[in-house]
Amino acid sequence: MALVGQTVNERYRLDGVLGTGGMATVYRATDLLFSRTVALKLLAPEHLKKGNVLSRFQAEAHAMMRLHHPNVVEVDDYGAGSQPFIAMEFVSGGAVQALLDRNTSLDFERAFDIIDGVLSGLINIHASGLVHRDIKPANILLTDTGTPKLTDFGIARASERAAFQTRTGAVMGTPAFMAPEQRTSATLVTEASDLYSVGATLYVLLTGRPPQN
Repeated sequence: MALVGQTVNERYRLDGVLGTGGMATVYRATDLLFSRTVALKLLAPEHLKKGNVLSRFQAEAHAMMRLHHPNVVEVDDYGAGSQPFIAMEFVSGGAVQALLDRNTSLDFERAFDIIDGVLSGLINIHASGLVHRDIKPANILLTDTGTPKLTDFGIARASERAAFQTRTGAVMGTPAFMAPEQRTSATLVTEASDLYSVGATLYVLLTGRPPQN
């Protein structure tokens, strides 16, 4: 919480923490240039000199800036230098995982509405030449009107070549939502692997528990 109140790139004032992961922290921030709320993802200071982590962070920004779809979180700014950041649209409804945490499972209509939006966004992602590789309830955000939006492209991979290449044998993703080939090696992941993760996500939404695998 030490950074709350500080300004990044002389433009983004950090107002509060939305979430923290192993690589970065996402803040609710105010874009002082346009007087709007954004989600600002900051690379953790301990990773600034780790070339592989910095490359993944940059790759995430580049991947998301290629995407423009109502069911994909928009990215409109990226900064490198001493404090790498990704500025994204602020999605006020929180993650689907939080919805599950409150309700255990969802009714059929709500679950299928979410999955329908996810699949619509995924068509755009795949058409852009990307594979998400980490679709799960925690990476689906909801607007205040309930529209689902895919986010977190930290381990996304270009399907056509190695713009986001992973070393052979590496496994990346969330085990409960990973297709069998993804558990073997991240280099084997295809668009079909994302569809497996969508199916696993639907199972969780309807049952409140991950599929047995």
